Amino acid sequence: MNQELTFRQVLDGVGTALRGAYPNAAIFRNRTLQSVTPGSFNVIPVSAEPLEQLGKRRRYLLTLDVIYYPDEADAVGDCLRVQTDLPLLLETITAPSGAKLHAGDLVMNTADNVLHCIAQFDYFVFAERVTVDDDGNEIGHTVHGDLDDTDLMRILEMQKGQCT
Repeated sequence: MNQELTFRQVLDGVGTALRGAYPNAAIFRNRTLQSVTPGSFNVIPVSAEPLEQLGKRRRYLLTLDVIYYPDEADAVGDCLRVQTDLPLLLETITAPSGAKLHAGDLVMNTADNVLHCIAQFDYFVFAERVTVDDDGNEIGHTVHGDLDDTDLMRILEMQKGQCT
């Protein structure tokens, strides 16, 4: 099974976790304040940082703001209920590809009568630099393959610092 991870896969995994626990809630993925009803969620990417890379292995940190819009009649009680649920829901999510991710820091606060849960997902992926030919086909790099000067320099730059 290909367990690829992309930013979209992580967003979809969070959405799936929320939908499983709150099947009647509307879940948005951008700022859609006009369509929001009590009980809705809004999952907004805050930042996506590449932290480090070593060869084909890359590490990313994705920060999301999961916003909950409570019922106005009992906003405090509703926020407390969801604030209790979110750490359990987001501590381990499953991306549509089947990859499992664990949330790092979960910071929650209430502002402007909504609950904000800042969730961070720190994960590794394997990424290979490829070249695309004129027909749109990807050509992977091989050690003894034909490379133009640009591709050769990219490979040398990725490997510099490893020589002693």
